[in-house]
Amino acid sequence: EDSDAGKALARMKRIEPSFGVSDFLGGARGAYEMILTAFAQGDKPQLEGLLTADVYEGFAAAIDARADQGQRSEVTIIGINETIIDDAGIEGDLAVITLTFKAEMIAVTYNEDGAVIDGHPNTVSTVTDVWSFERDVTSDSPAWLLDATD
Repeated sequence: EDSDAGKALARMKRIEPSFGVSDFLGGARGAYEMILTAFAQGDKPQLEGLLTADVYEGFAAAIDARADQGQRSEVTIIGINETIIDDAGIEGDLAVITLTFKAEMIAVTYNEDGAVIDGHPNTVSTVTDVWSFERDVTSDSPAWLLDATD
């Protein structure tokens, strides 16, 4: 509670009384799965509503490059083991929360002939991702958008 992130989360709650950390974390886990799945499937319309413009451009370019090379990807999320708040802050009207996701998944990329070129269709990998979500606290939209990945 006394950390800078804790103070920022409390401020978010004061600005928007319906904000709750546990609800946010549940939504972020859902977004994590939706974004990874949509990216693997090349579903740019789905991604557009979940990402900031800059992040969308990067994801769309990667999807296009994969398609140009005749590659396809598949991802199966086995489970998200941990979701940790690393940081939170408010700058002006923009709230930002950075999370670490620790997940188990199967991720595989195939070439145009169907041969595996990355990952393995039967191997579960443990993945750690750091993602930042942002939201304009003056907006009527309750949506938090993915603003950065690491």
